Amino acid sequence: MSEQRQEQLLQALLNNQMSLEEFKVGIKAMPTEDLKKFKAVVKQRMAEKQKELYEVKRELRGCERYIDMAEFDKGRVQKASEWLGTQIATAFNMIFKNPELAQQKCWEYEQKHGVEKTAKKFKNNPAKFGKLKGINFFGLKLAGRGLASAYAASFDYKINRNQFDKSQNVLGKIENNIERVK
Repeated sequence: MSEQRQEQLLQALLNNQMSLEEFKVGIKAMPTEDLKKFKAVVKQRMAEKQKELYEVKRELRGCERYIDMAEFDKGRVQKASEWLGTQIATAFNMIFKNPELAQQKCWEYEQKHGVEKTAKKFKNNPAKFGKLKGINFFGLKLAGRGLASAYAASFDYKINRNQFDKSQNVLGKIENNIERVK
């Protein structure tokens, strides 16, 4: 049997163009010497395919390691982002009587005027965003009103807000990279 016929037989089997029974009939029809050559070709092809498979598995393990590291980083960034969100929420809870409404007003102001002006307004005039905690009795700051104003003045809204936004941005990029690798 010619090498060309052997190649055709092998390709037909590999490409599912013939049944195993047809292949067996083709093999039985081969002279012994041709069968030895054919087995050597099959062995060589198997070795090549095993090498390809090894390379694919190695690349897959690398991708899996990358995903594991990215998932770990994602967890860390997520925790940091949650912590920053908690810091901002805590600040609003300590300063305002209605922290949810104050946050909403603050975000709306930020959308119109930017983080820079919002941070300045938050520090100098927090009452712009809502009623402060404590009591203001004829200009006297009683029962925690001074504490709320002082905390607002000491809380760096700009830094906390920017760090929160950056952490959310990084989190989104990590998630996109993980999906791309998967």
